[in-house]
Amino acid sequence: MFGTSADAKRSPFLTFVCIAVFVALTVVVSAAGHAFILTVQKWATWIFGALTLLVAIYLATTVDWSSFIGNAPGSASAFLIGVGTIAAGTGIGWVNSGADMARYQKTSVKSGSLILTAAAGAGIPLVVVIGLGSVLTAGNSTIASAADPVAAVRSALPAWVSIPYLIAAFAGLLMSNNLSVYSAGLTTITLGIRIPRVYAVVVDVVVTTCGALYFTLGSDGFNGPFVTFISLLAVPLSTWAGIFLSDMIFCKRYDSDGLLNLQADSPYWYWHGINRPAIVSWLVGIVVGFLFVTAQVSKNEVWFSGPLAGSFLGRNGLAWLVSLLLGGILYAILHLLSKDSVAVRSSSND
Repeated sequence: MFGTSADAKRSPFLTFVCIAVFVALTVVVSAAGHAFILTVQKWATWIFGALTLLVAIYLATTVDWSSFIGNAPGSASAFLIGVGTIAAGTGIGWVNSGADMARYQKTSVKSGSLILTAAAGAGIPLVVVIGLGSVLTAGNSTIASAADPVAAVRSALPAWVSIPYLIAAFAGLLMSNNLSVYSAGLTTITLGIRIPRVYAVVVDVVVTTCGALYFTLGSDGFNGPFVTFISLLAVPLSTWAGIFLSDMIFCKRYDSDGLLNLQADSPYWYWHGINRPAIVSWLVGIVVGFLFVTAQVSKNEVWFSGPLAGSFLGRNGLAWLVSLLLGGILYAILHLLSKDSVAVRSSSND
């Protein structure tokens, strides 16, 4: 488009302008509040979902299906790595945002319906988009190994399809980023940084903007830094998820007033306001999880490689699973042994 190269580094000014527009739209929508986000998300789903279907129809009618179906299956290792990467970049990346969704639900909504709706709403688009990527890769094997897969897909499609594809990709990432930044703003406030939520959103956007500039203009490719980023992020989030799930098993219900009480008389005050079993489990889970991780942003640039990165779990990108299980199991053990946790369970069951 505009007679420029698909390589972001060859058009740095245009790349910077596009990132600036993306960031500006993110701030506007995220800072506007939950009701506005819902409105934008609803219309964006219909409009850009239709553009995605346009690309899907084009591929379905032009791809060499015999070649696609006749391809030899990938290795079990490649399958596991793919599952781990998708899990880290999608479900695990949103695992700490559940409260942002749940707090707007009616108390009459059944948990099963809520889980099914969230899973279907996130899962169906993923299946469609990942399926499109598989079909594209089968028709053009260079896409899988491209440093910038978005640019590679754009080059593989005719202009009348690539333009809707780029628009849908831009808007889809924007809608996802709106929710991420909105959630991150709330998370920043919960850390004890007492600033207006709008300012918290701006702080988070500055961090993500620096990351976007690095991915597009600073690094040698997109895939390496991106996969490394989500792999590193998945370890602490998976550990947290394991601990949270374990705690939910022990506490069938919670004292809602106690959760909002930040004083020493709260049943969830634990030890000086710190849940020691949870903190210890989280730190141990992170350390052990990173033992299985290789942070490699390019073929010749490795930030670090854990001593167990060459094991079966490490080679297949399953560090997040190790952290999830270890965090949950260790917290269960420490939780049962902790006097503070006994007091909390007693209070919750009253």
